Amino acid sequence: MKRKLLFVLFADDVCRQNHAFMYALDLHRQGHETRIIVEGPATRLFDERLGDRESKFYGLFAEAKELGLIAGACGAASAGCANRKDDVVISDLVSREGVNLLSGMYGHAGIGSYADQGYELVIV
Repeated sequence: MKRKLLFVLFADDVCRQNHAFMYALDLHRQGHETRIIVEGPATRLFDERLGDRESKFYGLFAEAKELGLIAGACGAASAGCANRKDDVVISDLVSREGVNLLSGMYGHAGIGSYADQGYELVIV
């Protein structure tokens, strides 16, 4: 039975970020429908992890993006949730990578439409 899974990536831990992308890609290859939302502190990966185009993570990210698995990144978290003092506005980097900024839930990424479509939620 094929499943629908939405990975909501909150972790700022490198290993967890890698695995969220690997899991989504692996399940996609097995015929499952998968999507990824980058949320909260994980939005920093657009600043901290995508600069090295030769890295393993960039390869995972690029493949997931090419396959349409990245649903988007939280608009509020990418803008700092009004409590983070970043030199870099992450939302600019998200847009530069061609990833949608999601803001349908009080400025944050909503998951209700995915639940309505039968997606199981996997919070990482």
